[in-house]
Amino acid sequence: MRLARSHFPFLRHLIISGGFQDIYLLAETFPDIERLAFKTRPFGDGKNIHVVLAEIDQGTTLAWPKLESIAIDRMYSHAVDLALRNAIIKLQQAGRPLRMLMLPRDTISKTDTKALAQLRKVVEIEPFRDDWPKPFESVF
Repeated sequence: MRLARSHFPFLRHLIISGGFQDIYLLAETFPDIERLAFKTRPFGDGKNIHVVLAEIDQGTTLAWPKLESIAIDRMYSHAVDLALRNAIIKLQQAGRPLRMLMLPRDTISKTDTKALAQLRKVVEIEPFRDDWPKPFESVF
């Protein structure tokens, strides 16, 4: 499956709502994304954050080379571990300017302080917030 190249060259923020099987297709279609957000059961199909981050790195070209932040509105606190830290490092080492990870408040508060401290050594951690305009929210 292949999606068409984006006709939205200025699109910088992509919100993925629900599961998406082939995340690399989104990366090819919208290559200039700087802020990636996962909302409402992003990992409902059995995937966890580690798998999704690994999928970003699986294409033949550098997916989302301008990616600065990843926001996740729901996840389990046990998912913040060394594997998540290593997945972030791998994305950074590939050339992405990834500097921020936005996690749910309850995940941050329930996460082991040592694991959170290790993650903070490689990326800023902030509580998830959905502060982008939603002009079409009432339409759909």
